[in-house]
Amino acid sequence: MIVGIDARMYGLRHAGIGRYVKHLVEDIPPLSPTDTFILFVRQVDVGRVRRADNVEVVVADFRHYTLGEQVGLIQTLHRHKLDLVHFPHFNVPLFFREPFIVTIHDLLWHRVKGLAVTTLSPTTYLLKYLGYRLVARNAIKRSRTIIVPSNFVKHEIKDLEKITEDKITTIYEGVDSYGISSKDKAKQILAKYQISEPYLLYVGNVYPHKNLDRLLVAFSILRKKNFPQFTLVIVSSRNVFLGRLTKAIGRQKLLSAVKLTGFVSDEDLSKIYQQATLVVQPSLSEGFGLTGLEAMALGTPVAAAKSGSLPEIYGEAAVYFDPFNVEEMVEVIGEVVSNFDFRKKLIRLGWQRVVDYSWQTMAKETLKVYKQAVR
Repeated sequence: MIVGIDARMYGLRHAGIGRYVKHLVEDIPPLSPTDTFILFVRQVDVGRVRRADNVEVVVADFRHYTLGEQVGLIQTLHRHKLDLVHFPHFNVPLFFREPFIVTIHDLLWHRVKGLAVTTLSPTTYLLKYLGYRLVARNAIKRSRTIIVPSNFVKHEIKDLEKITEDKITTIYEGVDSYGISSKDKAKQILAKYQISEPYLLYVGNVYPHKNLDRLLVAFSILRKKNFPQFTLVIVSSRNVFLGRLTKAIGRQKLLSAVKLTGFVSDEDLSKIYQQATLVVQPSLSEGFGLTGLEAMALGTPVAAAKSGSLPEIYGEAAVYFDPFNVEEMVEVIGEVVSNFDFRKKLIRLGWQRVVDYSWQTMAKETLKVYKQAVR
């Protein structure tokens, strides 16, 4: 079996999808040494990918959502006589006609739309949105199998795109393990980013659906009520909406109480997770919810929105709030922050929960999908 993997989104600069692609290309090939895996990567990643003996790396330097992707990528894939291609994102070239499977991480753009969720002009946004719908629908309809990271996404695809359930396979993603660092090492990292304790932590991009506006309102109320000593740390390397977020911070008079770190390496981020009093995940919709699991793995409790896949993924190991209800957000966060025994309980449940999420398991189950798809 010769499998091609579109690895143009390899690495942490592509956030959660990049981490997923990294584990696809590094964890699957060693499990099947008699098969060949050809990775199609951007030029910048050629030397970064860890390769097993049965892996070939091919440069496919085509940006996503471009004409080059639609034409050049097809030509590059055709040259290698592949039995199957795995596209880890919905952007499958429209005229690619060889067997493929696709991973759909969420259908966010299907539901969260309009000028409030973009920085583009109305005309540009409309064209981009219509292009997204066309490309995503093409990928969903023609894929031999659709891999999703949660049953929540599975049901969304089934309902919104009228796809039969047997075409969709749920494969949970994993959690990287960094281990607990000494307090001295962790505090050195906090000093590096000028983070003062105690603090609440949010990790992720700052797009509108992440619901940070309401989190800021809730945080402002919390500080005025009983927790004036707390800061809010926001770790995000994506800055398309950073201007909007900064204005929202100013409106709440929180400029001195909110720390925007910018990009943080995995090694440093693990220490920032570890020292947080609480990780807050207020998003209106998530296909998986990796950040909460990362927090649990490092012994930090999680408060999350009762929305999307989060209750499915976190189970009883997190405490939940209505993401549209600021008062409830304040109440839930305040309860965790003020109750040491409750935090300890959540930490214990979190450690038990993360055992269910393994990149090795993801790799084994994905390999099974490959083999079934080429029969």
